[in-house]
Order: sequence, then C-alpha cells, then structure tokens
Amino acid sequence: LTLVFGVVNLIVAVVVDTFADARQNDVQNLAEEMEDEIEHDRRALAKLFARIDKDKSGQLTLHELIEGARHDRAFQSRLRVMDIDEQDLEQLFHMIDADQSGTIEIAEFIGPLSRWAHDSKTAPRFIKYNMLQSMHLQEDLYDLSVECFRELAGRIDD
Repeated sequence: LTLVFGVVNLIVAVVVDTFADARQNDVQNLAEEMEDEIEHDRRALAKLFARIDKDKSGQLTLHELIEGARHDRAFQSRLRVMDIDEQDLEQLFHMIDADQSGTIEIAEFIGPLSRWAHDSKTAPRFIKYNMLQSMHLQEDLYDLSVECFRELAGRIDD
C-alpha cells in the first residue's frame, strides 16, 4: 500500500511539473504575442500620425488633431474605442502634449494612444488630468493670495 501511494505521488509530481512547464511557456508566448501586438500598434500609430500631420512638420497642432479625427477612419475608430468624442479632443491634446509645447510630437502621440487603446480607463484618465490641472491652479491661486496678503501687510505696516 505504501508503495502504491509512493508511485501515485511520483506520477502526480510529474504531471504537476509538466503543467507548470507548460504554463510557463504559455506565459512567455503570451508576453511575446503582446509585444508583437504593441509593436504592430505603434507602427500603425506612426502611419496615422503621418496621415493627419497635413503640413508634414513632424508635429500635430490641435487643428490637425481635430481634422484628423473628423476625416481619418482609423483615427475615428481608435477614438471610439477609447470613448473620446470631438468635445474631448482639446483635452486629449493637452493631456498628450507632455512638454506643453502646444504641438504633439510623434513620441507624445504614440505612447499614450497605444497604451490607452488597450485598456478601458479613459474616463479615469480624463478625471485625473482635470484634478491635476485644478490642483495646479489652486496652488497658483494660493501663491498669489499669499503674495497679495504680504503686500497688503507691508502697506498696513507703513
């Protein structure tokens, strides 16, 4: 009886080990497929950027982004998947204009649009962006009010 349990345990160990190896290979294959998909998406976004960059400057203006959203079917589809409509485009522009230059370069365009199209967190991203903008404005207002109160206190003391 002990010998039977020993053999069964050995068989179970081999089966578990085999499945663990298969799972590890599946995870690696899945990661490779995801990398391939991301690279394919980045190439598609680079082509999309080139199509909507009408003046071929290598930078998108807000006007070019809006016109691209109106006329490029692939861009329309991507925006639809991300649940972004025309009213959201100006905010989207400011969100992906990372260096706040007033134009979007290709890297600024590809990075966020590639990531955001593969998850369903568009609304929270917009909320987070708006909250951060509000916090910055609040900090600026606080600094301004401190400065004004100091100036007022200086005038009162004189």
